[in-house]
Amino acid sequence: MKSGIRGWAVQAYHEKDDRSVVFDSLVKGKARIGWSRDDRHDLRRREKKWNQKRSFTSDEKEAWSGNHFFLGTHPEDVQVGDLLFYRNQPTRGRITVVQVAGKYGYLSVQDDFRSYRPCRKLVEGRTLRSFPTILRERLKKPGRFSRIKNDSAVRHFYGLVTKGTSKRTASKFEERGRKKVAAALKKLGNNYGSLKGITPEQFQQGVEGERFVLELLSRKNGWRGLRLKENGDRRQESCGYDFLCTRLADGQNIEVEVKTFAKNGRMFFTQKEWLEAEKAGNRYWLVGVLAAGRSTKTWVAERLPNPYRHLIAANYKVMTVLTYFMSANAIFPEL
Repeated sequence: MKSGIRGWAVQAYHEKDDRSVVFDSLVKGKARIGWSRDDRHDLRRREKKWNQKRSFTSDEKEAWSGNHFFLGTHPEDVQVGDLLFYRNQPTRGRITVVQVAGKYGYLSVQDDFRSYRPCRKLVEGRTLRSFPTILRERLKKPGRFSRIKNDSAVRHFYGLVTKGTSKRTASKFEERGRKKVAAALKKLGNNYGSLKGITPEQFQQGVEGERFVLELLSRKNGWRGLRLKENGDRRQESCGYDFLCTRLADGQNIEVEVKTFAKNGRMFFTQKEWLEAEKAGNRYWLVGVLAAGRSTKTWVAERLPNPYRHLIAANYKVMTVLTYFMSANAIFPEL
């Protein structure tokens, strides 16, 4: 194992299309970063101007200050062999890791993300929870490009990946999590059980419930202080929630997950939904829909902000979650 390996956290996209462009390049062996839309943003040009003590425009300064480590001309910069942890690649909440394999280059394309380093892919689309704890804490920190200041943790992770032991480690990790989740859920009462499957009727009811809430959120004045964002329907993205909304009071993004149930029914949760609920905290709302009758005109909806905090005892640190059913009445007693 290379003794000098270091790690860098990278956030390299603005919109959904950008994310796919960056990920496709990672797969093909090019690790790209942003703030490199035109020729002026080539970091080699910026370094030359910097060394000549010439002043930068505000645009050039932004491109240089955040990304100059990517150039690799100084010992403290990104070097061949270092690991780049790309957050939210290929989808939200997933991390792809590549190892730098060559010197800095600049693509001749009419687009952003022209700065790149040759790379080889090590890990694709892992959840944050599949990484060692000390790395998770650093990968949570915001910023488009930053050094992970724990070289030993990065090298340990590299060893797990290259020696093929990471799957066994993840399996043990998940088993510990299952036991903690079972204990936490038990404190809520005997209102949960392992998923055996849902009927076609239940599935269709869930789809109709999502449409019902979509109509509410799409109103001009929104619903319960939320309004659907443009392109906010995320049901096909498997990201752990159904709709991305704007909170009208302060403009904050709110993730909305819809659960539909009959009277005295149960709600079905997945692992991804619970992990996203934990990660997003107050920015995640659970909307329960009581399907009271065949016509949606008689249906009623209620919301529960931050369901993870409400449903999991505070003294339990849930690491991973099994798919399970829970009593709807236990969560939305008012419906």
